[in-house]
Amino acid sequence: MPNWIVLPKDLPRGLRYYDLIGGLFVAVLLISNIAATKLVGFGSFPFDGGTFLFPLSYIFGDILTEVYGFGRARRVIWLGFAANALAALTFAVVTALPPASIWPNQEAFASILGFVPRIVPGFAGCLPLRRVRQFRYSG
Repeated sequence: MPNWIVLPKDLPRGLRYYDLIGGLFVAVLLISNIAATKLVGFGSFPFDGGTFLFPLSYIFGDILTEVYGFGRARRVIWLGFAANALAALTFAVVTALPPASIWPNQEAFASILGFVPRIVPGFAGCLPLRRVRQFRYSG
């Protein structure tokens, strides 16, 4: 294991990687939702930028459910949803605030991060599917 990963000594052995995997899960959700604001193309097929990263959230969710149980996985998934909602609210409020007179990038900021609040309802639609997957893997 890399020496930059510090594991808490007081946690039971079974929970040693719970916070690490949970943090990666939340990070993948946030990054993929922000990356989804850019369209990329492979040949004639356009994709949003989050398409490549978002499936990792399902892998992390399955690991959380399999290793740490339904309750702990559900807690991390709700934490990810709350972090997405907070990011979307922050981006919406900051986009709506007037820019400083010395900052010329308001339109660019609004065109990229102003789109993120529209992604959160899409993630909310994924919550029932995640619930079904958790139930399937936990039993």
